[in-house]
Amino acid sequence: MEKLNKLINKIYTIKTHLEMYENDPLLVESYHECYYQLKQKHGHYLNELLFDIYDEYCPDNEVQEICDYLSLKGVSVEADDFPGIHAQLYLKPEPLRITIKDTKFDFEEVLWMAS
Repeated sequence: MEKLNKLINKIYTIKTHLEMYENDPLLVESYHECYYQLKQKHGHYLNELLFDIYDEYCPDNEVQEICDYLSLKGVSVEADDFPGIHAQLYLKPEPLRITIKDTKFDFEEVLWMAS
């Protein structure tokens, strides 16, 4: 889990820098390289984890690409256990976790956390 957490943290750091320097080819290359490593080494595990979360919390939605959960926007879902909120799912590092959030109502809950 520690390697996965470090890789996701590195991706978040690169994405933060890309927001400031969006045309930096080295940052773009680093992002793609890290994301490729994430998919190759941990993609199957993360997809199964996301499938389980969707199955329990938002069965009417489809699992998206892993990189979408790492974006600042997250992935929009309709969660049965959280009616009335416009929910976004995020994959976050330190500690490695998957959260559901609605900034409109200042609501955030951890759905899964690495042990």
